[in-house]
Amino acid sequence: MDKGHLKLQDARFQDNRKPVKRALEHLENIESYEFNWNLGQNQFYGKDYGFVGQELEKTNPELVQYQGNDGERHIRLESMVAILWQQNKELLKRIKKLESKL
Repeated sequence: MDKGHLKLQDARFQDNRKPVKRALEHLENIESYEFNWNLGQNQFYGKDYGFVGQELEKTNPELVQYQGNDGERHIRLESMVAILWQQNKELLKRIKKLESKL
């Protein structure tokens, strides 16, 4: 089985585990983009959607990994999912609170 998109998520191997707090603040200043890949790389072509590693490393450097001799920035998207999941939970809580006031 290809494990290229799998990340170990087993409690037996996790220390200092705690819920993500203030998840809405983690990524609120990170923009997502629509763009076209240029010829400076040879893995991807055409139109795509994504983020800019240089922007993300300013606020969440733990989500950026460097590869290659020139320090290409690669984003740990699987780790961003956990933050996004918690953001959704926080937003749902806010919505329920607002709905209860109606």
